[in-house]
Amino acid sequence: MLMLTIFLLASSLAPTVAHADTVLAGDHVVQGGLCAGLGCLNDEDFPGPQLVSKEADTPGVSMVQTNTGGFAPYTWDVAGNETNFFIRDVTNSSRLIFRAFPGTVSNQLQLKAFGVSDFAGIVRQTAPRTGQVVDDGSTLLPALRTLQFERYQLPDTTATHFGPTDVSFNTAFGLGVAEPLALSDIAGVALASVKQLDARVSALELTPGPAGPAGPAGAAGAAGGAGADGAAGTNTPRAATRDQLNQANRRILALERQNATQTKMLLRLQGQVNALS
Repeated sequence: MLMLTIFLLASSLAPTVAHADTVLAGDHVVQGGLCAGLGCLNDEDFPGPQLVSKEADTPGVSMVQTNTGGFAPYTWDVAGNETNFFIRDVTNSSRLIFRAFPGTVSNQLQLKAFGVSDFAGIVRQTAPRTGQVVDDGSTLLPALRTLQFERYQLPDTTATHFGPTDVSFNTAFGLGVAEPLALSDIAGVALASVKQLDARVSALELTPGPAGPAGPAGAAGAAGGAGADGAAGTNTPRAATRDQLNQANRRILALERQNATQTKMLLRLQGQVNALS
């Protein structure tokens, strides 16, 4: 009997491979650092945050909602490693809905009061596209005339802003949904509208309008140099009319009378000259 008791006691004290979890019921306060993970060591140093998750690969925290409270079970992971820091939607196909990469500049994303978000970098749209259809934007300008704009304020601020209403934008262009506007849609409509306006302005510039009335004549310019002699003409006889012949005869008679008068005057002058000599 004594030997059996000693054997049972020794068996209960012998080490086993599997260890039971330690369950602590009630509230607990840790006045100091707390490290969880296989990377935690005795005399762990806590130079920064007092709650540390420490592993050889991708330390993180898993937030698991069970169905014991009447809600659907759901799990989120917040973790990070040498390639990125991320939030993972474990229940929904483990999608990485948020990622931050090493080398990100300070204050790249700031969420401030009054609904203001500041970005210290370039915002790019990297989502893959499906169902692309080429559209030259020819229908945008007529639709743009129907777009409604409004001035508005954000909650808890008196600053005034201006922009199209989400419902009017969706109705005018058939883009997005009748909810918050997509910046890429607004930019696309603006660029395509400018392209259409440029085409119309270019067409007007290339198509001349009707000529206006002639302006007043300018001052006469200086006479130009004499041109080269022209080619010698040829005598081409033509039939004269009776009136033209009569006019020519009258001019000949007139010239003959003038010649006779001048001859008499010349003879008189010669006589006077002879008398003086």
